[in-house]
Amino acid sequence: MTVSNELIDSLLANYKKPEDLIGEYGILKQQAVRRCIVQVAQMLRG
Repeated sequence: MTVSNELIDSLLANYKKPEDLIGEYGILKQQAVRRCIVQVAQMLRG
């Protein structure tokens, strides 16, 4: 999967400190949670 530079720029637009990226409410945590929700939803659909 290719991620565009525009998407990366928009995700990092409000990045001010490391916690914004890797902290409890950081971008990476949010994306991991979203991915898990999508996977569970797909499994439930069968």
